[in-house]
Amino acid sequence: MKELLQRLEEAKQKVIPMGMCFQYVFDEASRVGGTPAENRTKFYHATVDPRNGEWGEVAFPGQRKYSHAWFERDEMAYDWQMMEAHWGGPKYSGKGMPADLFRSVYIPSEIREYTAEEIVLNSFRNRHKGPW
Repeated sequence: MKELLQRLEEAKQKVIPMGMCFQYVFDEASRVGGTPAENRTKFYHATVDPRNGEWGEVAFPGQRKYSHAWFERDEMAYDWQMMEAHWGGPKYSGKGMPADLFRSVYIPSEIREYTAEEIVLNSFRNRHKGPW
């Protein structure tokens, strides 16, 4: 049993945690709306394919394309996985990642950019946090 639990823990470390990125972006949009940070923050929804990115199959074994949300401020990218689920190792976990590196790792396509106001309004109009 101990060996099985250890193997499960090792497998979890190789998988990107998912599920809360759209809520995380909504929360940030709600927080910065009407503040000076709002003008420096851009919010994104996209399809990402990290298998084909800079870190490739080694870092993302078996990973498939998925819908993702993040925000960028002052040339840094922040998403739920890095900031809340602590994915990204000691260099990026809880700190964010340079936006150009983020894009080269995740390979976003079908990118949709939003303001904080658009994120909040679309969430209420659509009755969900995204993607739209």
